[in-house]
Amino acid sequence: MKLKKFIGFEFKKVTGKAYISVFLVFLVASGYLFYHGLSQYKHILKEKSNFVEFEQGKYKYYIYPSKHGNYGIRVFYKPSPFMAVFDSGPVPLLMTTFIDGSERMEIYQPLKGQSAFSIIKSMYTTFAGFILLFGSGLILLYGFSGPKDHAWLNFLEELAGSRWKLFLYQLISRTFVLLLYCLVIALLSIFLFVITGVSVNIGWILIYTLGLFAMFWCFLFGGLIAGTLKSQLWRLAFMVIAWFSLAFVIPVLICHFTYDWATSIKSTYKMETVKLKLFQEYESEGLQKGGKFNQSKRGKEQEKGMFLFFWNGAFKKLMAQEKAIVDEMKDRISFYQTASAFFPSTFYLSSSIEMSSRGFSNLVGFNEYSQEMKAAYIWYLAQNYIFSNIMEFPPFIKKDENVYKGKINLPDNYGFGWALKFTWLILLFGLYWFMFNRMLDRAKDTPRELSPKDLNKDKTKIIFTLDRGLLPQLIKKLRAQNTPFLAVPGPGSLQGDTKVKNLFSFFGLAVPEALKEIAGKYVFSLEPDQKGKVLIEITRSLAIEVNANVIIFDNFLAGLSDKVISHLAAVLKSLKKGRRIVYFTNSILINAIIGDPQFTKRYNDEDIPF
Repeated sequence: MKLKKFIGFEFKKVTGKAYISVFLVFLVASGYLFYHGLSQYKHILKEKSNFVEFEQGKYKYYIYPSKHGNYGIRVFYKPSPFMAVFDSGPVPLLMTTFIDGSERMEIYQPLKGQSAFSIIKSMYTTFAGFILLFGSGLILLYGFSGPKDHAWLNFLEELAGSRWKLFLYQLISRTFVLLLYCLVIALLSIFLFVITGVSVNIGWILIYTLGLFAMFWCFLFGGLIAGTLKSQLWRLAFMVIAWFSLAFVIPVLICHFTYDWATSIKSTYKMETVKLKLFQEYESEGLQKGGKFNQSKRGKEQEKGMFLFFWNGAFKKLMAQEKAIVDEMKDRISFYQTASAFFPSTFYLSSSIEMSSRGFSNLVGFNEYSQEMKAAYIWYLAQNYIFSNIMEFPPFIKKDENVYKGKINLPDNYGFGWALKFTWLILLFGLYWFMFNRMLDRAKDTPRELSPKDLNKDKTKIIFTLDRGLLPQLIKKLRAQNTPFLAVPGPGSLQGDTKVKNLFSFFGLAVPEALKEIAGKYVFSLEPDQKGKVLIEITRSLAIEVNANVIIFDNFLAGLSDKVISHLAAVLKSLKKGRRIVYFTNSILINAIIGDPQFTKRYNDEDIPF
């Protein structure tokens, strides 16, 4: 059985009604959030046009030159179209900076200091946050829904050729479906960009999709590992804890811890107090230095000297205070991004925030650009008001200098985050391989021995026992001897979310005429007898195809009708030539029904050795 069959089987399964219905609901919800982000972006573009028109036009109404300093300028933040990925980042909608001729430089909304770290409030109402919270849960369930019945996996193991191949085939086929899932999300994003008339670099969508795929792959491993646990309670507990911790608790804790730590940043009001004191000190020193200022001496040496005294002293100190807050913000941002890099979910979230152009890097960039504009504007006022006698100023904003264009960025520790993510994937791969082997080899310790040489080719060996260690013991010995075998599971082990015809196709078989009526039905909808007949027909064909020398049935007929039992007996009779057949059971009646004729009248202890 080749990899192509596993991939085809998995693809047919996930394109069933149940999977498609769930996926479509999720796709519509995430698509709406993406579209909402694009709508917000288009709204910002309209406001930007209104802003530019007003800022360029207001200078026509200034009668006195002093109005330039009083009314000042504003700088507008224009995000990237990729804000649709995470449209509630640290950078708010319609953020502007007001700069006047005094010490003031106010950024609206005021996102300096602690307030810049309050992104948790609306994290999960964004496209990226919604995918993290709900998409990760779906992927966990998808991994968990994979084959986890050790009897069914033992059945597939010999058909795949080895346990390693079976392990890889299952993992690769599910990874392939996961990749298609991520590509559909990427295509949906591109489609929404096209229909809304917003252009974007496709390369960034691919980078985002790659990060999404890697994050989902970690959750897929989580679901697969949960499926290998023995206890159903532990399986469910592991699933809930893994999802709730990685998708919600850890992101929230990192955000809250960063937000709380940011309280140590100097508050906006304390900052204003410091700046006011600096300004008062300048005025006091200026008074001592130049005496009381005479307004009639505008443009004279006294005014020029006072300005240069301010420019080289108090102004630089004021700007240093602004820079100090930005540097403190950078420290907290570095902590947030470093802590986020340690977990696949938070690294994905941190990367999405920065790629949206409404992340921390652009917030800091806007602060620094505003400081540069502040210095340039003060110098502009000085040159045209203090160092010149002209009454009409040339415009300060000549092109679009008062519009800061947000950039699509990646976290500063992006490479470090990927290195940690690869480490996670390697560890999860190794853990899943270990748990996969442990699941297939799981058996109770038993002092009793059962060897292949105990199996007679001339009769069906009926083993009446409750010792669950004998079956895996026998399989292990057969594998060690390189003996071809089929370990047939019970009908209840069949994959319920698969159609009967797809199940036969998976094994490269045509649906028998007797089963045509149920070929299009899902296995979970079949009666127990119908499941039994399906598995009997598969066994009949595979036993011949793989030339199995040993065929093992594990309590196969439990709960089935006499008609199905008789059908299996007939199949065993047709397969018996040249093969050893062993049947484990906890019902002594099975010996009388499917055993050799000489054992149907009475039970012989020699034939029921356990």
